[in-house]
Order: sequence, then C-alpha cells, then structure tokens
Amino acid sequence: MEVAADTAPIASSQRAHRSSVSNGSRLFAVKGLDGRTGTARRFRDLVEGITNDLGGVEILSEITRQQIRRFSMLSVMCEAVEADAVRDLPTDLTNYSTLCNAQRRLAETLGLERRARDVTDDIDEVLARVAKRRGNASG
Repeated sequence: MEVAADTAPIASSQRAHRSSVSNGSRLFAVKGLDGRTGTARRFRDLVEGITNDLGGVEILSEITRQQIRRFSMLSVMCEAVEADAVRDLPTDLTNYSTLCNAQRRLAETLGLERRARDVTDDIDEVLARVAKRRGNASG
C-alpha cells in the first residue's frame, strides 16, 4: 500500500536523513561555527560528562539530551560570571542568582545522582584495553 506524502512519517530513523546535530556529528547546526573556542570546548565537555553521568547517550531520551544542553549552557554562563567576579569585574548578582536557580531546577529534573552504566564487558577485554593504553602511553 502506498503512503500519501501528507501522511508519511515526519522523521526517518535512518541516519542519512537526520541532521548533523541529531546524528551526533556536530554540536550545533550553525554554519561557520567550528566549536574550537574555549567556551565551545567547555560546553561540549559538560554535555559529554553529564551525558555519561546519566548512563550514556544510548539510553537517554531526546528531551533529556536537550535538558543536558540547557544545563551545560547555564553552567558555562555561571562560570563566566564567576570568572568576572574573581577578577574584580562588575557582576550582576541578580542575573547570576537567576542562572543558578534555573540550573538547580534543571539539575533536579535531570537527577542529582550519578548513574553508572551497565558494564558487561568480559574481564579479558577490559585487561586488554588497559594493557593497550599503557603501551600507547609509554611509547
């Protein structure tokens, strides 16, 4: 049976039809943004770290991944205000307080505790990876 164009699925599950952000190859869908600034690297590190703390991208819903991005941006913004404060630059404490409160609410939504991934690797595989890393570090 043929599906009419107006009733076709909105999004395909095939990677080829997904945006570069959706398939994980880019952090933002903005042309010319290469992500090499210190702020972009910090944002990416926070997204990755929090994602890992919550069990990994494979088990997270899109909504949770979006909340992680929002939390990470709030973190970057709070860190920028804190850096200004320790350099004795003028800071807007009302804005900072608003950022911190929004961050706290998102943290509560995401869950404050770290969730370990289910690790089912064979012990021999783990030992082989450790040995390989040690070999690469010494050479």
